[in-house]
Amino acid sequence: MLVKKLQQRTADYFKDKGYNTAKCGYILEKRDDWRKNVILKEVAEYIESVKRHREETNVSFPLHKWIHHGLSSQACLFNLLGPFLVNEDYKTLQEILSLSEPGLKLIGNISSAEFEFEDRNVFKENQGQPTSIDLYLITNRYEKVFVEFKFIV
Repeated sequence: MLVKKLQQRTADYFKDKGYNTAKCGYILEKRDDWRKNVILKEVAEYIESVKRHREETNVSFPLHKWIHHGLSSQACLFNLLGPFLVNEDYKTLQEILSLSEPGLKLIGNISSAEFEFEDRNVFKENQGQPTSIDLYLITNRYEKVFVEFKFIV
């Protein structure tokens, strides 16, 4: 029931915006339209900037296959937490994460955050698409936190 409601609300949102969608209405017509699935323009620009920078340094920034789906986990994460990364508002981000279940209790304060973190050495991956962590945080006390985010797809 909840998923159906979310699909309908997403379809209504895309329709109100005049976006072209697949027949169902809650998936954008083309994967390349993923930016329209990110509510704030500055967050989409941030994602594009990070992606471009990573590609220039031969580090991937994988956009999920279904990033254009209105209920995409990746797009949801970008929409929910992207503004805090864009503005480097790590204090508020830390407060939000402390409200999770179980609450994330850090000794230090978040000093950096990035989406789609990968490190072939840490995960001992020599070939193929490396493991990508949805959100990677480091504190000023050198704590490292990996956050995985799941929604619908």
